[in-house]
Amino acid sequence: MVIALDKNRKPLGFVTERRARILREKKRADIVKIYPYIIRIKDVDADEVADTIPKFRIKIDPGAEWTGLAIIREKDNVVVWYGKIHHRGSSVRDALQTRAAVRHNRRNRELRYRKNKFWSYTTGPRNSGKQEWKEGKLAPSVKSVHDNVVNWVKKLCRWVPITSCSFEANRFDTQLMDNPAIEGEQYQHGTLYGYEMKEYLMERYRHTCQYCGGASGDSVLEWEHMQPKSRGGTDSVKNAMLACHTCNQDKGDRNCKEYLDLIRARNAKRKEPKAVDKARMDGLSRVLEGNASCGSNRYAAWANILRKHEEKALFRIFGEDNVECSSGGRTKYNRKQLGLPKDHHYDALCVGNVPKDGYRDLTGGYVLIIEATGRGTRFRGKINSCGVIIQKLDARPKRLSRFPYPDAEQQQSSRVKHTSGTREPSHALPDVYKSGVRVTITDQKKRFRGVLGNMDSPEAPLSVTKVIPRQQRSTGFQNGDIVLVDKKKGKNAGKHVGRVMVRASGYFDIRTTSGDKITAKYTDCTVLQRQSGYQFRYSKTPTRTETEDPQG
Repeated sequence: MVIALDKNRKPLGFVTERRARILREKKRADIVKIYPYIIRIKDVDADEVADTIPKFRIKIDPGAEWTGLAIIREKDNVVVWYGKIHHRGSSVRDALQTRAAVRHNRRNRELRYRKNKFWSYTTGPRNSGKQEWKEGKLAPSVKSVHDNVVNWVKKLCRWVPITSCSFEANRFDTQLMDNPAIEGEQYQHGTLYGYEMKEYLMERYRHTCQYCGGASGDSVLEWEHMQPKSRGGTDSVKNAMLACHTCNQDKGDRNCKEYLDLIRARNAKRKEPKAVDKARMDGLSRVLEGNASCGSNRYAAWANILRKHEEKALFRIFGEDNVECSSGGRTKYNRKQLGLPKDHHYDALCVGNVPKDGYRDLTGGYVLIIEATGRGTRFRGKINSCGVIIQKLDARPKRLSRFPYPDAEQQQSSRVKHTSGTREPSHALPDVYKSGVRVTITDQKKRFRGVLGNMDSPEAPLSVTKVIPRQQRSTGFQNGDIVLVDKKKGKNAGKHVGRVMVRASGYFDIRTTSGDKITAKYTDCTVLQRQSGYQFRYSKTPTRTETEDPQG
């Protein structure tokens, strides 16, 4: 399905790909965007056909790494668009940790004698040393995820007449994840019994079988009872474990200790145990010792933080009466009832209330994958492995003049003498760092000595090791632009579409939608869509249905 706008770029809804192609052939429409594909119909006014424009609902399945989006037409229960956002919160966190380590290294190396200025980075009183966090402020890594979701909801509302929203409000008890022995309110048996428990186990154990660690290759995960219910085991969280279907069936009605003894006895008859049995022995030993690999609760904490802030943002956009909040257990239950495969956009489709007969899909199974890549960095230079800045350009560009002086008279009047042990005068060296040209320190010293030894030869060649552009834009292109490459000859000749990485030489690297990397001259490139901080591609979703049992 293709998003359609009227002649004034007001939202009309969706048209089929065939209808969009016919409108383009008759020159009644032009292209507004490629990702997502949007056309503008030149002879239609949204105000004149307002009564015929349907209303749409957006469904959101938020997450710390992936967020699923689905748009449905409410009058006939038709899904018209799928999207998945791949966040860069982990990349932001890693970059912040690297920056903190570099700054700490540099301070210990160069500024250890100065007093820390921590007060300037806080809201507390000067020299108080207190890190007071502003109310409503998010950590940069979490804010990146929050902004991705909210900004894309706002964009879609500008292109599609969306009037309501369904949102999965995840809630995770991180203290219970760390210590399952904590007594709490018992789960109530009801329609969602088993689904909320499995959602908890999937998040706690990071979607990994705790018996084999994934060595069996079975992707179907189940709620497994360490002490079987047939032998007095309960449904409490203390007796719950996440296991794959293969390990669950192999374990049968044994407890963990008996299952471990069975595997050991089975391997004693073999010359060399199987790899999956080795993994099971290690996993069962950890489970019996109470050291199941739970991993970090970082993403669960992010989900708790994001839920509150994203709910507030959606309330401001749609109003509290038009936002439906649901739980992860309800989403899993709906997905199993509708027989949909496990994926983020299908989870978004199953958020909240769904019709008994499900939705009619007009997307053809295609989903737009939106990968957050950022917009680059302001730092135009390089650092070494120790965090020392070895190359940095001045903010104000200056033209590189003839070295060392433009004329002979100025050269003779400013003759300098070289004395051993004295510092080289700054006016005798070229201002290479302010020109956009990098020259190594060794080459600068050689050049300096050559000029002092022969002042009549100022035209001696300057060793240039690399040219670094002062900006991320070159010949009308910017890093991240989506371009169409029409390469006439040479390697990779033909037409390609991809994301461009500009070079000062005029020969760009293009990462195509298929993942290949090609090189082409800027004259062979045409801009299709400007840099927006995201990378796009379409993907065909699997058609298999889910057959797993939530209770194992």
